[in-house]
Amino acid sequence: MNVSLATRPSIAHDLSRSTLLSVEDNPDHQFLLESALESDDRQWTVHHVVNLEDMASSVDNVQPNAILLDLGLGESRGLATLDRALELLGGGVPIVVLTADRDQSIGLSAVRNGAADFINKYEYDRTDVSLRVAFAVERFEARKKIEQTNNILQTLVASIGHDLRAPPRQIQFLAETLEEVIDEKNDEATEAVRNIQSRAQHLSKTLQSPLDYVRQAAITPVREKTDLSTLFARVLEDHSPEDASRVTLTANCPLMVDPHLTYLMLGNLIGNGLKYWRGTPSNVFVNGTVTSGAVDILVRDTGIGMSPDVMARAILPAMRCVSGKEFQVTGFGLAIVKLLAESHGVQLTLSSEDGVG
Repeated sequence: MNVSLATRPSIAHDLSRSTLLSVEDNPDHQFLLESALESDDRQWTVHHVVNLEDMASSVDNVQPNAILLDLGLGESRGLATLDRALELLGGGVPIVVLTADRDQSIGLSAVRNGAADFINKYEYDRTDVSLRVAFAVERFEARKKIEQTNNILQTLVASIGHDLRAPPRQIQFLAETLEEVIDEKNDEATEAVRNIQSRAQHLSKTLQSPLDYVRQAAITPVREKTDLSTLFARVLEDHSPEDASRVTLTANCPLMVDPHLTYLMLGNLIGNGLKYWRGTPSNVFVNGTVTSGAVDILVRDTGIGMSPDVMARAILPAMRCVSGKEFQVTGFGLAIVKLLAESHGVQLTLSSEDGVG
């Protein structure tokens, strides 16, 4: 096997001397753009094309730090121009869109759709165009490095997770095998084997929770219409009939959410409410309301509750807020709920009273 490694300097390494590719079909606008870029000490080399086809064929030769894209080309208009440019480039070069729309909404929409930044043509004389472009390139490079690091971590987590999950399963299998061959009348041995099984199951869950946390962090929600009762029914399927009988849906409501991720949030909250109790088994109540277009989902339980100082730490990853000797705890349940809530743009509010729920 032959392996060749070649280094290539980052395109954002020295932004005092950099290359831009302008996609602009209006000569007057191109002149104003180049004049604006000459307004400071940065030495931009500007290559100019008039359509997306020429842009795509020029990128390999020009190797620009960024592309300045007019959204009003003759071949396409508005965000369709950006979408086509992103398709042609494959996301390898930051795009700063140029718009003649005095309303900034299209520029903001372009950024949400994948542009690195936007500049209004009417503000060339009032905007430090060169600085805006330089910042856009730096942000793009920083984001790309973060994405590369995240991809490496995701691969590492998947590999480690696969290796770590095997030993608890093997222990559990061996314990089950041992249980089959020991004397049923030997209560002490039977209890020991069952204790091993329980510990192996808990170890498996403990290892799985941080892996789940990392996986959920990389998921983008895909929203669709559903309702609270549907997700509630899915969660109850994961519990025994005895535990499910302790959970009540007091009011249903329509939802526009990612069904799977919301099911995970709801499942964690209901599961916590069912798990943590002393004396009398806890009950869990789920209520959905719609007020002024906003949806509120309340999950309330009658379990052990938390004191204010414990509640402040409850949503931190790997934070165990109850005794591991009394309960099987992984410390990731509420952290995953918080992560998924933030990915939905949902506000998560916790309230509790020690000994009440």
